Amino acid sequence: MSKSYPAIDQERLSAVSGGDREFEKELMEAFLEDAQLRVSQITEALQRQDTEALRSAAHTLKGAARNVGAAAIANVVMKIEEAASENELPGSDLLGEMTGEIARLVDQVRSSGT
Repeated sequence: MSKSYPAIDQERLSAVSGGDREFEKELMEAFLEDAQLRVSQITEALQRQDTEALRSAAHTLKGAARNVGAAAIANVVMKIEEAASENELPGSDLLGEMTGEIARLVDQVRSSGT
């Protein structure tokens, strides 16, 4: 996992939310809901070996992750997007890392209330 990146960059999230903790919670809930959809799209694209659909879903998830300060997720998803951009399918290690980082974010959100 990308342990060098925090699950949540609180400074980034605070900048986006204007310091409103309730809004931060809503942002993270919306992000996690959308992330589930994007992970499903990534998985389906991999099963179809559709690198364009994979690139698109990874790009969308990367942007959303960056917007809420989920740098670790953005970092690993960027690697998936780069592979797909080169018409390559990423290895299962990257998919495992992506799901692991999402789980780490969920754990932090639950424990901090953010």
